[in-house]
Amino acid sequence: MGRFADRLFIEPDNWRPGLLKLLLQVSLALGFVIYVPSVVISVYSGLWGLAIIDTLAIIVIFALLYFDKLPYNIRSLVFLGICYALGTGLMLTVGSISQIYLFGFSIVATLLLGLRFGLASSALASITVFAVGAVGIAAPEMLSSQWGHDLKSWFVVTLNFALISALLTIAIGAIIGAFEVALNRAVAVKTSLDEERTLLRTLIDTLPDVVFVKDKDLRFQLYNPALLDLVGLPLDADVNGKNVFDLYPRPMADLFNEDDQRVLNGSSVFNKEEQSIKNSGEPQWFLTRKVPLRNPDGEIIGLIGVSRDITDRKRFEAELSRVIMHLQ
Repeated sequence: MGRFADRLFIEPDNWRPGLLKLLLQVSLALGFVIYVPSVVISVYSGLWGLAIIDTLAIIVIFALLYFDKLPYNIRSLVFLGICYALGTGLMLTVGSISQIYLFGFSIVATLLLGLRFGLASSALASITVFAVGAVGIAAPEMLSSQWGHDLKSWFVVTLNFALISALLTIAIGAIIGAFEVALNRAVAVKTSLDEERTLLRTLIDTLPDVVFVKDKDLRFQLYNPALLDLVGLPLDADVNGKNVFDLYPRPMADLFNEDDQRVLNGSSVFNKEEQSIKNSGEPQWFLTRKVPLRNPDGEIIGLIGVSRDITDRKRFEAELSRVIMHLQ
C-alpha cells in the first residue's frame, strides 16, 4: 500500500506535468481493463465506431505517456481531445450516462491548463450536448419521453448540464488558484530561507572563530571549518552527531562537557578561557562563550558556542609578565 501511495505522489513545485503523467498512467492501466470488454461488446453490438474510438484512445495515451518529448501543453491538449472524443462518441451510442466524460473533460482541462481553458472546455461540452440532441442523432436513452428531439427539451438539458459543469469548473479552478497562491508563497519563503541559510553558512565558514551548535544530547549539529582545524581533522570530515568525547582527550572533554551541561540547565558561559592542545602537543588558548539554544516555546533544545583563539594574547601576557618580573 505504501508503494502505491508513493506512486500517487506529485511534486508540488511541478504539479501539473506530474498530474498529467499520473492521469496517463491511470488511464492506460484502467483503459486496458475497460478496453477489452468494451471493444468486444461494441463489435458484437455492431458499434464499430465506438470500438475504433476506444482503440485509438489507448494507442494515443500510450504514445503520450512513453514519448514525452512533446511540449506539456500539446500533450495536455491531445489528452483532453481523447476525453472529449470519448464523451461525444458515447453520447451518440450509449446514452446520457456518457455525459460524465464531458464533465470530466472540463474538470481535467481546468486542472491541467487552468480556469480559463476549463471554462472554454465547459462551454464546448455544453454546445456539444445541445448539438447532439438538436440534430436528433443521440442515443435513444437521451431522448425526452414527452418532447422527443425538439429544441426546447434539449435547451433545458443543455442549461442544466452547463450549470453543473460551470459550477464544478469554477469551484475546482478557485481551489487550484488558492493552492497555487499558497504554493508560490511557500516557494518564495523557502527561497528566502535558502538564501539566508546560504548567507549564514558562508559567514560562519569564513569566520576565524570556532562556531558550533549542539543538540540537547550535546552532539554536534552545525560547525565551521575552524572546529575541524582545531581538532586536527581534514576539512571534508563529518562530525555531525559526535560529541566532545569523540574529538578531545578525556580530561579536556570532561571540562567541556561540564560547561555544556550548565548551559543546558539554563546558565550561560561567558568569556571563559579554555585551553586546548594541538596534535603537535602545542597548547592553544580560547576565549569561549556558550548560550542556550531555545525553540519558539522557550524550551532549551541545545546550545550555541563561539571560541576565539587568544593564544597570541596569552603568549604576549606571559612574556610581559616575565619582563616585569625581570625588571623587578
